[in-house]
Amino acid sequence: MITIFLLFFILYGFAKADTITNCTEINSPGVYILQNDIINSTTSICIRINSSNVIFNGNDHVIDGVDNDDTYGIFVNSSQQLTNVTVRNVRLTDWYVGVYYENVTNSTIKKRNSEIE
Repeated sequence: MITIFLLFFILYGFAKADTITNCTEINSPGVYILQNDIINSTTSICIRINSSNVIFNGNDHVIDGVDNDDTYGIFVNSSQQLTNVTVRNVRLTDWYVGVYYENVTNSTIKKRNSEIE
């Protein structure tokens, strides 16, 4: 798995990192970095990831909802099998589900540089 991520970084590199400043949908492989806190989002899904080979780095920011039922801070799902999706360094508050993975393999959720247990 480490080899896959090294290849991913060589192909896409950090130079192509996209910045995120509000709730959004990610539909392409790449590195995405949250640049600020998102507070009191009223969307049902704040960050939706529909692509394989994605690294979402929350950069230690908060993604905050409004504590409603059936809401997701980060939702990773597609009709096709997704692989190599990493969600890291993000604090999620006031969501029905913080991080939701479905139909996803070879993927991780990390807090800072260690995996969440």
